[in-house]
Amino acid sequence: MRRLACVGALAVFLSGCGDNEDAYFAILTSQHFRVHVYPGVVPRDNLLDTLEVNFRDIRAFLKFPETLVDYYLYPSVELAAKHCFPTEANPLPVPCSKGASVYSNVAPDQHELIHAYMYGVGKAPPPLLQEGVAEGVSCPGRYVNPLVPPWRDVVGARALGTSAVYHAGVALFVYLVRNFGVDPFVEYFGRARDTQDPDLFQADFESFWGISLDTAWIEMLRSRSVDDRINPICPCTQPVTLPLDGSQIDTRSLDTMTVPLPDEHPGPYLFSTEHSSRLANCAQDVLSFDLAGQPNRRRAITTARLLPERHYISAGLGTSVTAQRGDFVARTCAEAMPIAVPTGYSGALDMLVAGESGDVSPGDWFARFVFDDGPRTVLVSPSVLSTQTLRICSSCEAAGDACVPIALNQGDVTVTVGPEMVLRATYSIPFRDANKPTVRGTTVFVSPP
Repeated sequence: MRRLACVGALAVFLSGCGDNEDAYFAILTSQHFRVHVYPGVVPRDNLLDTLEVNFRDIRAFLKFPETLVDYYLYPSVELAAKHCFPTEANPLPVPCSKGASVYSNVAPDQHELIHAYMYGVGKAPPPLLQEGVAEGVSCPGRYVNPLVPPWRDVVGARALGTSAVYHAGVALFVYLVRNFGVDPFVEYFGRARDTQDPDLFQADFESFWGISLDTAWIEMLRSRSVDDRINPICPCTQPVTLPLDGSQIDTRSLDTMTVPLPDEHPGPYLFSTEHSSRLANCAQDVLSFDLAGQPNRRRAITTARLLPERHYISAGLGTSVTAQRGDFVARTCAEAMPIAVPTGYSGALDMLVAGESGDVSPGDWFARFVFDDGPRTVLVSPSVLSTQTLRICSSCEAAGDACVPIALNQGDVTVTVGPEMVLRATYSIPFRDANKPTVRGTTVFVSPP
């Protein structure tokens, strides 16, 4: 992550404070933050830059007004909680926010930051809406339990210590943003009355959205994820997008680990990655695929046909990433562009195909890999395949004995290939849920030469 110069940063060191735990060790300032550092905290040297990046990316999505956040950074969550709940003898050990101020022992604390950011949008809305947006914007973020109580029970509950408020809040936030857009949600957030009266909440909701709250409560739990989880949204509002000309990204020059693809084009794409990296859709409910970084796949060459929506790559520090767009996955072998495998390459070769229900229809999909260093040995583990049938062929014209069939119920298979290897994947079974998009995947591992 890039370490920028903290222009305007001010450090004020205090001495002679004795045992006064309310005395700051330092105050750090930037355009949108005033960080109050308490004794015992050693702030990271790029803390202000990290906070400003968070402000920039979240504001580009939620479009909250310009604000100055007072961030109180403590050495322990117990001290943070003591300042959050000063009248309680044994406060729950959690961070909090009050207005545009954050009280936490970690930085950045995105959940509490979003509370502080949204303070300027309007009067504080019900806890269901506040916690929904605070938990519902994250890259990658945690999924929530879709089993929530009826809305009347949730609207009337206090947020602190009530997990249903958070889970239902995320589900409602994701549903409204996906179906109506983020701008209308922010407008609704600013207009909603601060009430825990179920009838008043219902009246405000139905007046603004023009739909039944009963209907929305049912539909918001219909996840697109095949495992029925509700996932937060990654804004994908980072200013740097993934170049598609095959040039390598220097992740050390980036101020974020989230690098979106430039548009909603489904591709296909060709990704070449080394070290920690992951491919996901920005809604984070259909695709989350580790490109490289696992012990058995430090390097990966991945060709992918995606859904027609925004996606991103999460890249760790020092990760090598290149991307291209072209017909690297096709319905016929002749249409598939050959993919050159570098000399001496060892690692994973992947083919991913995503589609809505009925889109990835029964039939074949092809990817072609070309080795320029003679025959190579590849390992296929049928247990990780999501195809019905996989054939590994020596060329587009190959048939019969020149193709090796791989069945899902067999053990690991070793195949010698080269100079060309054709992956022919057949999807001839229905999806688990005809109403959900899904991703089919094929992976082979190339052994060292």
